[in-house]
Amino acid sequence: MSDCLEQPPTPLPFATRDDDSRLCLGLPGAVSSGGGGVPPERPYLMYGGAQLAAGARLTTRDGNTITLHCVVEGGNPAPHITWLLAARDVTPSSQVRSEWLEEESQYHSVSNLTVANAGREQHNTTVACVVRHPSLQSPVPVSLTLNIQYSPDFRLRRWPVWGTPVREGSAVALLCLVDANPPSNPTWVKETEGGAREVSSSGGWLNLTRVKAEDRGWYKCATTHSFGHFASHSVFINVLGEGGGGAGIHTPQLLRKTASTSSSTQAALHPSCPFHPSSAGTQDLPGWVAVVALNSSVETVGGGIAVLAARVCGHPLPSSSALTWLPPYHLPPIRPGHSRDRLRAHNLTQIGPGGCRRAALSVSGVRGSDAGAWVLVAAGRHHADATLIRLNVTAAAHAVAASAAHTFLPALLPALLPFCCLAPRP
Repeated sequence: MSDCLEQPPTPLPFATRDDDSRLCLGLPGAVSSGGGGVPPERPYLMYGGAQLAAGARLTTRDGNTITLHCVVEGGNPAPHITWLLAARDVTPSSQVRSEWLEEESQYHSVSNLTVANAGREQHNTTVACVVRHPSLQSPVPVSLTLNIQYSPDFRLRRWPVWGTPVREGSAVALLCLVDANPPSNPTWVKETEGGAREVSSSGGWLNLTRVKAEDRGWYKCATTHSFGHFASHSVFINVLGEGGGGAGIHTPQLLRKTASTSSSTQAALHPSCPFHPSSAGTQDLPGWVAVVALNSSVETVGGGIAVLAARVCGHPLPSSSALTWLPPYHLPPIRPGHSRDRLRAHNLTQIGPGGCRRAALSVSGVRGSDAGAWVLVAAGRHHADATLIRLNVTAAAHAVAASAAHTFLPALLPALLPFCCLAPRP
């Protein structure tokens, strides 16, 4: 997309001479104070070879680099030129050149300012060139406004809040806020085995006034923007039966869960998990799911490959689409069967005779920033479960992992489970 300009219809005033043969700039207070030399003409901005009117609006896309020129004709001595970006002095980033015109006995000055990698945070900010001269009673500014166009960014909200059980017959509302320029309208989509279908929503709100069992599933917010089609991460709504799947099945045990390496501790946290032979009544609890780390702590060397693995059990066994790996916050979520950059979430494989599955995630070219808590979340029919694996990255004989990762999961689970499992953006 090429940059474009919106200029006000007001003509650009230039300097004129009054009855006393003094140069005036056509602005209040911008007249010669006398004895300060020859005042310059009013400054103006140029972009892409075009002269801009004061107050112009410059439209460009985020990531572009903008170079502006502030031109000051005349003046003796040479004027002093400064730049302001969002009211912040950025003059040190500019370059100025003043050329002496012998025939006119005045200077011609041009100052250049480059705004590299313009971002959405600079949208609607003002860029101003300010000229000072001994002959002027006050500084003379000339400015423009940046109109930065950027692709959609999504923020999702839910009422009742994430982590609150949703039962049949109750109400739940999802809100999608889309930050984009130009603005873009959100729609809600429910993911199905055959793809995805749009569901009725208005103004970013998806209101399920009386939740039914068929409302259970993955939802995401989508929008069609001038830059293309975009979608948010997916969120999971788990619908509990009116009389079953009570809090005793999921919430209390999950909130007490820690990253323990003891099999006896894991058995206490998951009394119905089939890979504990002593567990009873497993087949009588349809819809449950359990996730246990095979190694709660993984050590690796920077630049190598790390493999994180967990055992996933359930009745029925969760599919790959019901599992989500949550890396540390600087990396996006990823589902089994997908790869992204240095991450590969492997498909589920059978492990042992109990019908459980092994979920694994490999990280290649491990970096120090990969250290920390990695979480695997699984959504069952009536509840969800998660396990935490600590990744320690060793470089030059010292570890750079988060030593307190074992305290992370209890605080994390209320925000994750059972409803906020995220899926990668397509």
